[in-house]
Amino acid sequence: TQRHVKSVTRPDAQTLAMATAKAPARYAVIDCEDDARWHGLAPCIVALFGRDDERWDHYRAYDDELPDVHALDGEYAGVVITGSSHSATVKGSRWVDALRSWARDALTARECGGEGRCKIIAMGFGSYICAQALGGEIGLNPRGEHIVGGTTLETTPSFRALTCFTSAIAAY
Repeated sequence: TQRHVKSVTRPDAQTLAMATAKAPARYAVIDCEDDARWHGLAPCIVALFGRDDERWDHYRAYDDELPDVHALDGEYAGVVITGSSHSATVKGSRWVDALRSWARDALTARECGGEGRCKIIAMGFGSYICAQALGGEIGLNPRGEHIVGGTTLETTPSFRALTCFTSAIAAY
C-alpha cells in the first residue's frame, strides 16, 4: 500500500516568529457609568491605558455584565473597575450589589497579586465598591466637598502586612 505523506518544509524566520509569538495581553474594563452624557467610561480607559497590541473587553456592570471570577487569572492580565456618577453608598441597587459581590469574590477567592495573577485596579466609585467588598466602610463626605487631588491615608500595621499590600509595594 502507498502512503500519502504531506511534504513538510522548515519554516522561515518570520513564520517561526509568528507561530511562537505570545498572544496579546488581554484586559477587561468593568464600566460603571451609564449616564448618556459620559458615553460610558471604557473608551476613555482604553484610550488612556491601552496599546495597539492589547485586547480590551468591555463589561457593563449596570447591564449585569461581569467577567467570570474563576477565569480571571487565566484570561486577563488586568481588570479596571471604573468610576461612576452613582453612589457606592446605595444599598438595594441590583447592579451595584452584584458588582460588590463580584468584587468580594474577585479579591478574596484568589491569591491577590503574585506572578501570573490578574491585577485589579479600581477608580473612584470602583475603589469604594472594593473597599466595601473587603469589609471597609465608606460614607458621604461630611463636608459635601468634591475633592480632586492627592490625599494622605494612614494604614494600620495589619493592612501593611497583607500580601496584597506588600506585593504592590515591591512592584513599585
